[in-house]
Amino acid sequence: MTARDLIGYGGKPPAWTLPNGARVLFVENRALPMLDVSVDFPAGSSRDDPATSGLAGMTVALMRLGTQSLDEAKIAAELADVGAQIRDGNRSIIGVRIESHIEAGNQAIPKDLSQLRYGCSVTDGCVDWATTERMLRDLAGTCDQALRKRIEVS
Repeated sequence: MTARDLIGYGGKPPAWTLPNGARVLFVENRALPMLDVSVDFPAGSSRDDPATSGLAGMTVALMRLGTQSLDEAKIAAELADVGAQIRDGNRSIIGVRIESHIEAGNQAIPKDLSQLRYGCSVTDGCVDWATTERMLRDLAGTCDQALRKRIEVS
């Protein structure tokens, strides 16, 4: 998020806390018909010690390289695996990122822009809204207790 993004929010985006303690920041941009979800866990560089300094940042950079070789089913399976790792005690996982749009997949930009499909990415392939919602609910159910323990320890 940039300073320009925050202008319409008086410097702070709307925020709230869910019943499970998760903090939500909401930044709306009606010019882009997409949902970009980023989930951060209490871990990562805030917990780096001198011997591992930079490791968490490098891991996040590698995570952001994309999922061009994965379809929706593979992305869902990978996310389920991440949830299972967190549930089973892996504390090195610091976050997940899912690129979502109204429609799944992506499209090339045609010469005739009227041929663009509304709600479908023109860059990386994305997961559709319904699948994203299901994956996030499944992830929350899988690793809720493990993440609560992380918060208690912090």
